[in-house]
Amino acid sequence: MLPLQVDVWSLLTDVSLGTWLGFVVTLITSVGVYLLRRSQQKTKLRRSLISELEEQDLDRVIKAVNSSESAVPPDDNGESPELDPSELPPAGTLPTQIYTSNAGSLGILSQDEVDDIVSYYSGLLTQKAIINSIRSDNGSMAADQKELRDKITDLEDERSSLVDTLENAKSIR
Repeated sequence: MLPLQVDVWSLLTDVSLGTWLGFVVTLITSVGVYLLRRSQQKTKLRRSLISELEEQDLDRVIKAVNSSESAVPPDDNGESPELDPSELPPAGTLPTQIYTSNAGSLGILSQDEVDDIVSYYSGLLTQKAIINSIRSDNGSMAADQKELRDKITDLEDERSSLVDTLENAKSIR
């Protein structure tokens, strides 16, 4: 009977070793798949944001602001003239849908990327609200129009910088 006991013991040892190897391989594979999917999610999010940023037509807003200032010079107090609502493009020419629908997923990106994205879109959403106000029948306050004039060019620079940042991220390459 001794040989039977030895065979059972070696069988149990082999099964145990096989089980452990299977567990380790499964664990390593699971972690690898998780990291690959996360990397793909980051790449997909970055590409989506880049696409949205490139669609945003801030140049039309800048041209509308500049054309109203060149048509009517500032008054004696240095106040710029009111913007002509018909010259401003609709706020819809500045899409933010990808950002708003993926705001909860931004945490998978680096902290610097998240800070830049949130900063840019916060400013853009403010400017969109001002544009909507100017284009509506309600009109807008002079302070809002001044803010649009003061910030829209900086916002375009920020947009360009954000596109460069997202394109140069590791996962995009």
